[in-house]
Amino acid sequence: MWSIVTNPNRFFRRRRDKDRLWPGTTILLCSSVIGAVGTIAVTLHTAQVLPSGVRSVATFGALIGVIISGLLPLTLWGGFSAVLHLSSAWFADADGEFRTTVRLTAWGFLPYLLTISVSTAALLVVSFSTPLPTDAANLSAYAQSVRQNPLFLLVDIVRFACALWSGFLWAFAVKHARNVTARQGVFLAVGPTLMLLFLAVWNSSFLAL
Repeated sequence: MWSIVTNPNRFFRRRRDKDRLWPGTTILLCSSVIGAVGTIAVTLHTAQVLPSGVRSVATFGALIGVIISGLLPLTLWGGFSAVLHLSSAWFADADGEFRTTVRLTAWGFLPYLLTISVSTAALLVVSFSTPLPTDAANLSAYAQSVRQNPLFLLVDIVRFACALWSGFLWAFAVKHARNVTARQGVFLAVGPTLMLLFLAVWNSSFLAL
């Protein structure tokens, strides 16, 4: 297991012919659950200062957030698997089943799990340590105070580093899933990596508002 960090080339080579989908699926499901728990906890915490008639709206918003948090990792997994599989067919002399690409691509989300864990922990710590306003009209100032906490600078660093780490892992994943060269694997992993970096930039800009 630790070879995914110390020797990813050997890690993916050994797992190419292991027809097990659950290890990678577990990574994605854990990411979904952690993100959803963070969304629920923060929403319910801030909803305390809302009028009773508005809390139902906040609860509905939390539900939407949970659905988005849960579906995003799974959507990215399916999308990136398809991109890696199809692009390797177009730009390289590739072979290998789509199921293999899906299985190995999932392991590239291990850094994403770390990102979600760190960002959710930071959000919970900052949200619960920042005093809630007594008036709902001051919630925007509370949210601004939370977003400007220096702890989120660390979150941004982790987010960008993990996006690059995912790209590094996907290069080896597609190399062994599709039997392409290491150079071709790096080229094919650029697209998903840039997408993950874009999401990192978007989240970073959102927190800086």
